Amino acid sequence: MQLNRLILLFMLFSLFAVGQDSVVVKLSFRDSQYNEPIENVQVEVKSESDARNYSSEHGSIYFKAQRGSQLTLSCTHFKYNPVELTRKIPSKSPKDTIEYRVEMEFIRVQNQTEVVVSAPGIPVVYYRSSRLSVADFELLPSGDMLLLTYPKQLKKGNELLIYDGRNVKKTFEVPDVAEELVRDFRGNPHIVCQNNVYGVHVNSNEITLSTIDRPYFFKYLAPILDSNKTKLYFSNFSKDYPAFDYFSYDQWDSTYSKILEIKDDLMMELYRSEYKWVDVRTKLWAKNLEIQTGTDAEIYVGANYFTQSLYYKSLVCSVVP
Repeated sequence: MQLNRLILLFMLFSLFAVGQDSVVVKLSFRDSQYNEPIENVQVEVKSESDARNYSSEHGSIYFKAQRGSQLTLSCTHFKYNPVELTRKIPSKSPKDTIEYRVEMEFIRVQNQTEVVVSAPGIPVVYYRSSRLSVADFELLPSGDMLLLTYPKQLKKGNELLIYDGRNVKKTFEVPDVAEELVRDFRGNPHIVCQNNVYGVHVNSNEITLSTIDRPYFFKYLAPILDSNKTKLYFSNFSKDYPAFDYFSYDQWDSTYSKILEIKDDLMMELYRSEYKWVDVRTKLWAKNLEIQTGTDAEIYVGANYFTQSLYYKSLVCSVVP
């Protein structure tokens, strides 16, 4: 019985001795001018054994430290100058909590990057020339711009320029009458011309063109919006028709699938009703086309007349996610 009491007293003494080896450290952060607590101070506490990170919630943090140890404190805050300090924890102190006050100075000067403010509605000029006008442009992976330019009229001579924002790196004369620059589903730029479509290849500031048959491009390449490992996603979008569908084609098993139909019901009603108001000659022309192609006469009239009015609003075709 006496032996058990001695063992119990020894264990209690050991626990008490271990508890006396550590102390609770409290760091209080205050504004040096207004003496107000500073929240969200990021603190890195380094000792001989480890390093820990803390963040103050109400202007202070608490953590345990060994008596006699030396702490290195790195205190940072986005509004205040950083503070580096070292504190020695007393080896012998009757207190179980030691408080250190840390004052931080507010940052009075902060360096910001240049901000250019311009009046609303005034465009920013990226390229200016006394000889050429810009008809269209595309951004290249290098960060340069591919500019489609013309000296007087778009239909009378076109030039391609590689422009880096300051200097023209390369000039190339287009061999056809250009209409616009477009991208295919892989992001490669193309020039749409009257007779052909040209793929534009830029390598080491050199421009080369590859010829693509215009009907082939618009039938097989332009409708493709995106792709993955085995599937192609495309649409039958036309700016002259108020409805279109999204499809997918699986190259693995050659299957087509309809994904989604987009239609503006009001615009479609107005589109088809245009046939009622045209003259007899136009109706005969549309009916002859319907007999030849099987497409409704209302579609031909709507595409050639209603799309030219102020009331027509084209749908927008975007990439299928």
